[in-house]
Amino acid sequence: MFATLKAAVEAALKDHASKDGLSTTLLPGLTVIRSESQSLPAQVLYKPVLAIAIQGTKQVCVGDSIFRYADGQALVVGIDVPAFASVTGASPAEPYMGLALELDFTPMREAAETLASPPNSTSSAEGGFSFMIVRIR
Repeated sequence: MFATLKAAVEAALKDHASKDGLSTTLLPGLTVIRSESQSLPAQVLYKPVLAIAIQGTKQVCVGDSIFRYADGQALVVGIDVPAFASVTGASPAEPYMGLALELDFTPMREAAETLASPPNSTSSAEGGFSFMIVRIR
């Protein structure tokens, strides 16, 4: 499954072969990221997102917590949170490539409002934020 996703992203980026940075797509909320070089940490405000590393490595720092994800892994962010992010694994021969899909929790909130009582929380988020790394292979 991941090899198919990687091939699709590589094909989509052929039009942007020499362009580093963010590229919007025809799908609302889906962005493609490309970088041929490592970067210094930059301050960002993460919105709820599923960020998939297709090739290369990225690092996100939130407070004292460091999240690293690479090929075949994804960062899932559940709330708005300030962070420092950097590309830590990239080169001209093997640029960092990633996908970012914005997450919209509005339908879930609307459904929860129709419940007679709120469901019990099963969250194990630490430090008051919701970040996790998942493998998609």
